Amino acid sequence: AEAAAAFESLADNHPASAYAADAHLQLGQLHTELGNSERALGHYRLMAQTSDAQDADREALLLMAQVHYNKKNWAQAVPLYRQYLKGAAPGAKTKEVEGLLLTAAWQADSNDPELPALAARCPDHPLVARIRWGLAASAYKSGDWAGAEELVRRHIKDNPHAENLGEARFHRAESLRQLGRTQDAAGAYRHFLSEHKEHPRASQAELRLGALLEERGDLSGAIDAYGRAKGSGERLQSLYSLGRVQERLKNNKKARAAYEGLRALSPRHDPARLSGLLRLALLLELEDKPRAAGPLYSEVLKYAQRGGPTFETARKRLESLTSDKSLLQH
Repeated sequence: AEAAAAFESLADNHPASAYAADAHLQLGQLHTELGNSERALGHYRLMAQTSDAQDADREALLLMAQVHYNKKNWAQAVPLYRQYLKGAAPGAKTKEVEGLLLTAAWQADSNDPELPALAARCPDHPLVARIRWGLAASAYKSGDWAGAEELVRRHIKDNPHAENLGEARFHRAESLRQLGRTQDAAGAYRHFLSEHKEHPRASQAELRLGALLEERGDLSGAIDAYGRAKGSGERLQSLYSLGRVQERLKNNKKARAAYEGLRALSPRHDPARLSGLLRLALLLELEDKPRAAGPLYSEVLKYAQRGGPTFETARKRLESLTSDKSLLQH
């Protein structure tokens, strides 16, 4: 308290003194330690105004930024750090301030568009991996597939032992698929599956890979991938897709087996399940088994969206069967 009073007296009574700036510096530091942020900021401003030192105004910016930083007033610290860095010469101190700016900017707004450039200037900063991943996740959620792919690829390259490496590889494959880069996406899914066989998204990746291979005409590869997609969230779609590919190959017996697998699965109203049961019923009709097809059409009508194409096809086929009673006697 006595020291503060002495510095206050010097600063107030001798504002033009060569020691006034130092007094304001000392008072700023004292008030910072006491938690009196506004008074500390005021003295740092006065220090800049009364000092004859060449860089006093820039040092005051840094001191004021630090007050806000220590109080976690990130948004107030950011512009002060930015202003300090304008024209700052390269060196250890500039690097340190860039790191402080990176932390403050990320804390203030994790979606700040300038974060990628800041992260590039501080590649060794401990926050960079989290920042890049956050930006990648944000780009992914917003449908910016090109941005997401670039950020995730950089994350994978720079953090080969990251805990979320599997998730990153899956997201990169998904981004490539959305970009229409089917060959690259297929390779990315394969790499993900080879490195993360037990990952929760492995079954989903197999389903995606199967669809890409089917699109490219690799039906054998598609069958293998669909066959491995056995997760509860993918099984309905994978069985339907498997049956469809087998039909393309004229393997109706194998197609029927795939569609048969849909009978006992839930949810009953799942579009893939109902489409598969419809295909199964049509195959049974082709095999002259209308009595086996009829209950399947009824099942589709029970759960399909009324008026939709699946519903209407099942309705018309069932009406055709029931109008010709002789068919149901086979």
